[in-house]
Amino acid sequence: MGIEILTIWKGMLINMRKIKILSIIITVTIIFSTYVKALSEKIENEETNSITNTINENEPIEEPPAEENQTNVEPENNDYEPSYPSYNPPQYQEKKSENADLRVLKIENMEPEFSKDVTEYYLTVDLETDKINIEAYSDSEKASVDIQGNNDLQEGENKIEVVVTAEAGNQKTYYIYVTKIDNCIVKINVGNASGNFYGGLVGYVGSGTTTIRNCIN
Repeated sequence: MGIEILTIWKGMLINMRKIKILSIIITVTIIFSTYVKALSEKIENEETNSITNTINENEPIEEPPAEENQTNVEPENNDYEPSYPSYNPPQYQEKKSENADLRVLKIENMEPEFSKDVTEYYLTVDLETDKINIEAYSDSEKASVDIQGNNDLQEGENKIEVVVTAEAGNQKTYYIYVTKIDNCIVKINVGNASGNFYGGLVGYVGSGTTTIRNCIN
């Protein structure tokens, strides 16, 4: 009886060892299978990615469509000089002077006394005077003065014009009326009557007449 139990127990131990060994083998097999499967999947993924990259390199790259109102950005350039719109400042033209008055008009024995608002003057000279001395200066330094008719004065009335031209072009004329006559005094005695006359008389013919000619130099 004891021998039988011992035999049975011994058989059970052997079986348990076999089962344990078998269990270890199965576990190792499962682990190895799992590792092999994972390694296969990794290799397969790498091959797939390699093929995909090769295809993408050979295919042309499509650029995205240009958007409307897209701002063009110039590449950076150290020598680039920006251009600016030209600016022309407004031109202000200075108003030209319209002053055509005289400031000074000097002539010996001229009447009336000079005033820039008076444009007519009078003067009497002798027969020996062909030209009178005139000093005329404009009131504006930008105006010009031109004297006309002051050459070869004739006996009788002469007109001299002093024309002032302003910077703006307008003109003003001052007139000098010069009377050229004989400056000799002729004294006439007719009987009991006598008189003095200036110029124009050179003698008087008649009985009882005396003429005296006295010229003032």
